[in-house]
Amino acid sequence: MFIKKIVCTVEVMDREAFDKAQRQWTPLSQVPGFLAQVGGWRGRDAVIFAFWESKEAYESFMEDVHDEIFNQNLQKNTYNSISITLWQTNKPSILLMQALSETRSISINQTDQSLLIMVASAVHSKENLYLSFLPNEKGELKLYHPWIVFSSK
Repeated sequence: MFIKKIVCTVEVMDREAFDKAQRQWTPLSQVPGFLAQVGGWRGRDAVIFAFWESKEAYESFMEDVHDEIFNQNLQKNTYNSISITLWQTNKPSILLMQALSETRSISINQTDQSLLIMVASAVHSKENLYLSFLPNEKGELKLYHPWIVFSSK
């Protein structure tokens, strides 16, 4: 599984426009290899996680589909900065999909490892999906329902 984390810093006056643009990523549900996308607000930042079957599926999406959606929804004008982090993991995607469909927030915990560890594959509840990321990152991300996209397959 391949995971993309997107963090956009959004000014208060641009939050509504960002939200409107983010809701327009539903065509992802039809992209081969796409599993799910979830996200929410953490302070001034919009945090989005996209889950893909493989790096190849993600790269194909970036080459063939991403810019069309991004340009149509005018999202590029709604944030001040963007940070993207990519991870590859061998955790089974079926467990992640079950956890994502049942949870309301993502709890982000510190770890000394540089790769994503999906603790949620064994431990999750309807309230929290536990993920561990790069060192020094902590917090909770309440999932914002209108931004959730699941594969239509």
